[in-house]
Amino acid sequence: MSDAARNAPPPPEGAAPEPSSSGDTPPTVDLAGTLISSGDPKQRPPSPAPPTEAQRLPVVDRNTYAIEGVFARGGIGRILRARDLRLGRPVALKELLHPQGPDENRFLNEALVTARLQHPGIVPIYEAGRWSNGEPFYAMRLVSGRSLDERLSETKTFGERLALLPHVLAVTEAIAYAHSERIIHRDLKPANVLVGEFGETVVIDWGLAKQLSQEAAPTSSPVAAAPTPRTPIFSAEAATPSSGGNANHTMAGIVLGTPAYMPPEQAAGRPVDERADVYALGAILYHLLVGARPYGGGSAHEVLDRVIAGSPTPLERLQKGVPEELLAIVTQAMARDPAQRYPTARALAEDLRRYLTGQLVGAHHYSRLDLVKRFVRRNRKVLAVTAVVLAAWGTTGALSVRRILHERDRAEHKQLEAEAASREATLRADQLTLVEARAAVERFPNKALEWLGTLSPVFTQWGSARVIAADAQARGLATLLRGHTQGVNFVTFSPDGRWLATVSDDRTVRLWNAQSGAMRLLGSHGDEVWRAAFSPDGQWLATTGKDRTLRLWNVQSGDGQVLQGHVAPIFGVVFSPDNRRVFTSSLDGEVWRWDLPGGKGQRLGKHEGWVASLDSSPDSRRLVTVGKDDKTLRLWDVETGESQTLGTHPAQPYQVTFSPDGKLIATGCADGKVRLWEAATGKLRVLEGHTNRVQSVAFSPDGTKLASRSHDGTVRLWDLATGTARVFEGSKEPPAPLAFSKDGRWVATGGRDRLAWLWDVNTGQGRALRGAEDAVTSLAFAPDGQRLAVASVDGVTRLYPVGANPSQLVGQHTGPVLSLRFSRDGQTLLSSGADGLASRWNVTGAGTVKMRGHRSEVPLARLSPDGERAVTGGADGTVRLWDRSGRELQALPFSAHPIRALEFSPSGDWVAVGSADGMVRLWDPTTGKERTLGQHANGGVLCLSFSPDGRFVASGGEDNSLRLWNLESGQGRVLHTSDDVVVALAFSHDGRWLVSGSKDHTLWLQELPSGQGRRLDVGGIGVLAVGFSPDGQRLVSSSQGDNSLRLWDVETGAARGVLRGHLNQVNHFAWSPEGQRMVTASDDRTVRIWDVESGESRVLQGHTDSVVQVAFSPDGKSVASASKDGTVRLWPEDLPLAPNALRTWLRETLAAEDSGATSAKP
Repeated sequence: MSDAARNAPPPPEGAAPEPSSSGDTPPTVDLAGTLISSGDPKQRPPSPAPPTEAQRLPVVDRNTYAIEGVFARGGIGRILRARDLRLGRPVALKELLHPQGPDENRFLNEALVTARLQHPGIVPIYEAGRWSNGEPFYAMRLVSGRSLDERLSETKTFGERLALLPHVLAVTEAIAYAHSERIIHRDLKPANVLVGEFGETVVIDWGLAKQLSQEAAPTSSPVAAAPTPRTPIFSAEAATPSSGGNANHTMAGIVLGTPAYMPPEQAAGRPVDERADVYALGAILYHLLVGARPYGGGSAHEVLDRVIAGSPTPLERLQKGVPEELLAIVTQAMARDPAQRYPTARALAEDLRRYLTGQLVGAHHYSRLDLVKRFVRRNRKVLAVTAVVLAAWGTTGALSVRRILHERDRAEHKQLEAEAASREATLRADQLTLVEARAAVERFPNKALEWLGTLSPVFTQWGSARVIAADAQARGLATLLRGHTQGVNFVTFSPDGRWLATVSDDRTVRLWNAQSGAMRLLGSHGDEVWRAAFSPDGQWLATTGKDRTLRLWNVQSGDGQVLQGHVAPIFGVVFSPDNRRVFTSSLDGEVWRWDLPGGKGQRLGKHEGWVASLDSSPDSRRLVTVGKDDKTLRLWDVETGESQTLGTHPAQPYQVTFSPDGKLIATGCADGKVRLWEAATGKLRVLEGHTNRVQSVAFSPDGTKLASRSHDGTVRLWDLATGTARVFEGSKEPPAPLAFSKDGRWVATGGRDRLAWLWDVNTGQGRALRGAEDAVTSLAFAPDGQRLAVASVDGVTRLYPVGANPSQLVGQHTGPVLSLRFSRDGQTLLSSGADGLASRWNVTGAGTVKMRGHRSEVPLARLSPDGERAVTGGADGTVRLWDRSGRELQALPFSAHPIRALEFSPSGDWVAVGSADGMVRLWDPTTGKERTLGQHANGGVLCLSFSPDGRFVASGGEDNSLRLWNLESGQGRVLHTSDDVVVALAFSHDGRWLVSGSKDHTLWLQELPSGQGRRLDVGGIGVLAVGFSPDGQRLVSSSQGDNSLRLWDVETGAARGVLRGHLNQVNHFAWSPEGQRMVTASDDRTVRIWDVESGESRVLQGHTDSVVQVAFSPDGKSVASASKDGTVRLWPEDLPLAPNALRTWLRETLAAEDSGATSAKP
């Protein structure tokens, strides 16, 4: 097989390879300038009708802005310096040069996308509208500065350019935030980066930005996805000097972006994702290091041709002295293969930050010699003295005894220093190992564990190692079946699930014990082996391939039988369900029947050209085939060999399959449609929705659903009764293997991007299975549905546990979840939400209890210490008490005002209630007795907390005060008054300290026995949450507008560090029981689990909206989260904490996953 063919593995079972791109119709591309470039309006095509999006913008009186002049002008628009007369602030107004022209969609897209992005590195949109004449505009913050392109052009030396590197990091972090919102820029370049007078860095011109999570929109939409041709052709009219002739200008139309900075897939007009922006950021870094853009000068067409043809001139040839780490970063960011790049801008930003802070860079592979050199540079004096001492040992024979003893002492001292140097080198090597493991974990979880397994015996940073190991486990650890020396083309389980068969380009056929992973080499073909199938009784394995033979292997004995008849390579093979026959098809169109057990062959007939796929009917009486070239669907009588044509496809068909009852036949086609044929009548039904070729189809075991996999990157799950489909996003690169589990619960697919995807049919929840180092070629579920086998061109088959989901969907509200608590036994989660419900969820999924009664949203829900009762506080002003069964025990109309704060006392004897009228009350949940403690003078109560001994209640409110109430006497006093409302408070676990957080950006920390207090300035817009570590030594706070957690020393008030990593504000946090870890909830839709000592964290993704609350289970082995998306999720966090126990877990896990080294017995 050629290298090109090897990079495009055989399609999935029954599917033909994708057609040549030469059959695609290439588009014509128009070239236009961006804001920074210049354009010739005379070259523009006639203006179409204005889009409806502009009409929906509000009409704004132009006189509300005082225009002060033109600030900048480009090919499609201009920016005016103006003053908003309503607010008295300077603004920048952007308008189109040619309103209602072809650029209006892009202009509106820029306004709508930029308005969604709230980040310091992205210019905020103040207003978008249209003037009274209908022309659109938008107002944004006025940034005074120059483009990074201008700054680079002014530099004269490499050192001056290198000083601009922090601006590239700032741009990368801004794009990382955009990627977290599933938005890509698609036109990053130095000209679209502004550097302000005070060092601020902002990304501009989001006109080509795309929302990845949206379905492809009509072309009239401002966020419409571009078509995806393979080879763009440019019109002569477009290639004018005033438009697209400059390679630094944006090319609009089918190929979007600026040629000098666009990746090859974008230049070729193919779909792009976050990795296209990563490439462009790498190209900007290339420009910075070299002083010139990649691919040199020339017209846009010339540069585009060079981008498609190959890589730019290597950096090291153009600029001497570039640090190796930066070379590695640029190389990875600008990799030709998107799969080889950083997956997102966040990973690229992390490496840039590490370089700038002198840490080891993940993209650079350090040798042991590198580490020694780094150590020598830091310890030159010590090593020089050691060398002198070693030389002195050679002359000791001529010295006196005293001199010898003296030199001995010196030598021993230097030996100790050398040993210390060796330990230092070992520690540095361990640091490198951590970097390698961290870099591998996202794409290759198993490899990350392999790195951790090489840590030295003196390694101590086990908190960091545990975070990486837990991240690898959550991403999916596989059992590795190694043995093939070339790509694995197909994998299949035996019917009883005992054996797994694989076939490969290395010509071998191998059987693997599905439990132990032990391997049996059955034998080999004379050339590449392409397909395999087990007989229904599991006694035989049939294999076919390039050597034109069908081989039957006895699974028990291993004996093989060669069946010949085909004159062309055999692609398809399938057993009849009655175990009596095998059917094969070849590349010349022939279809054969082979009778068992003797293996007598008979040629049934022939298609005109390649047979793309075949399948046997459930009753074993018919065979269906579909022709790649003649496009016909044929039904064969397997006894007589007669065939009938059921229909013809308008484009190349790929796969054909019978429904479980044999009544329907499904095919996938290059026209993007799924066709259903009635086997008895040939009646046709067409399912439409895909936007690109459909290569794989599979019926659910019960026949009610059909899954289809398309090159548009989606899997559609069709309800055959209604014709409607659910859409799952998956691998965006062919080939497209697809499989249903035997129980119908799971659907899996894979592709050339090295990922396999697994979806839960019931919930729609999906996860990526990582680890393959080359394209995924085939996959198969074990008969019990517990494991998924994934074969790859890298020669390894990986077995993944299907149920090992990184998160468990515990419950679902119909609106945002507002409150979440664990029971003390860890068996129950209590949540409440905007849907007016409170729910008790059993974490094992055994049952759910719904509590209905509130008339509006329920922001507060708490469990009694014994877990028997729940209390809820609603915006309707009532507090309600519930038993375990969900039966309402009491309902008290406490106030006409919403309930703002609610807590059980440590003993469970009292419930403290704070309401919007400022009242603080106590309620006895047993008797229903109510007791009023007092009232905040102005405004409502916002937070409450009991002291650990239950003697005091602290409250904070809108009157800016922190109050402490004595439950015995009923007296209250003001401990502190802030400059703004008090929104959060907490007692330390020993009751010695009380802390409150205010919207005035401060914390108030008071030692209760002494009455002494301290104010801590925390920054941000206002405090959101506060809390003490379990040992009471550290204080933590999160603030509105702050993406980090801040730690403080309780005794001194000194800052103890910042936990950074979230891309938006941290809404809530919780400590683990032992105090080594924390969990955080953020508006960036993620949960993070932190090792507090090292600051390392791992990201838990699954929520689709802001995460509002998190909690550790009492045993610390799981984390719960609640989100505005309405879901309550449970995440495992059960790796050992003790270093020795974690080492043992690593050793045992690595031993279990690396199978295939031993031979299996029949």
